[in-house]
Amino acid sequence: MRPLTDEEVARHNAAYTRAWELAKPYMLLAESPKAAPLSRRARRQLGRAIDSVREALAIAPDNWSALWLLGKVYQRLDRHEDALESFHAAFLLNPSRPDVARETGLTALAVGDAPLALRCCTAASASSPHDSGLLANLALAYLIGGEVDRASATAREAVERDPGDTVSQQVLARIVDVQTGRRPVPKCV
Repeated sequence: MRPLTDEEVARHNAAYTRAWELAKPYMLLAESPKAAPLSRRARRQLGRAIDSVREALAIAPDNWSALWLLGKVYQRLDRHEDALESFHAAFLLNPSRPDVARETGLTALAVGDAPLALRCCTAASASSPHDSGLLANLALAYLIGGEVDRASATAREAVERDPGDTVSQQVLARIVDVQTGRRPVPKCV
């Protein structure tokens, strides 16, 4: 790809910054409280954020952070297939970034793409090996992929790493329900 001109860089940065400013009040980030339903105004604002991210991507299509931001906006709008497409494109550009791998893996879990979820959750867990939450996500990827015993072992490891992590405990309980026949193997989470 050819280098961007100063004018293209300025337009790209303005569009990207505008997208962040429009989206940030509504995004689901790690430190965010539970999301409230979106108003019509919020949906319009997120639509404008999408337009701004697309404007930035038209200038610099290999900007993984803009693709990640686009995925986060789609995620907030419950457009999971669109979010997965954006997150996956960001993952292909920057697979070693834990937040990119995590979001791609979680979204793949939500839409039932077990092979992609497994690939991304494995990458995320490998990049942050002490993060029990990423290990619990990997356990879910094994589960929707039908590898119940491996899911169980991985979830147990997550709980052992952080016994106080309620998410890991819930994942393990769900897997135990599958192992005991109380629940079928899920197709998505």
